[in-house]
Amino acid sequence: MLASSIIKNEYHEATKHSVISVQLDPNYVDATTQPASFKKYPQFFRRFPLELNHPFHHFLSLTSAITFKKEYRERIHSLRVQPSAGALYPTELYVQLRGIKGMLDGIYHLEPVRSANSYWPFVVGR
Repeated sequence: MLASSIIKNEYHEATKHSVISVQLDPNYVDATTQPASFKKYPQFFRRFPLELNHPFHHFLSLTSAITFKKEYRERIHSLRVQPSAGALYPTELYVQLRGIKGMLDGIYHLEPVRSANSYWPFVVGR
């Protein structure tokens, strides 16, 4: 057996859960210390509302849009197309476009809460 396989196996054995380990330390998530579910960028970024009849916007909505909102403990939680570790680590979508007809060259960030793309004109050269 390779040394790397031995190390991986030893690590797995030392860190895996068991009935006893979960009972002794259930590792509850403290909701008060979690990061924000969505990034918020400054207002001065140009934004384009998502238009689902536009192929690029439709693609973005299929990959990362909010699909459902639920209430839990008096808070509204937005659920997205792709799960993300129980929403503990938010997934952000950035796309760089160049030379696409009808689109400005630059970097776009999907802002699902606003149903918009924020535009970053930081692309240099061709």
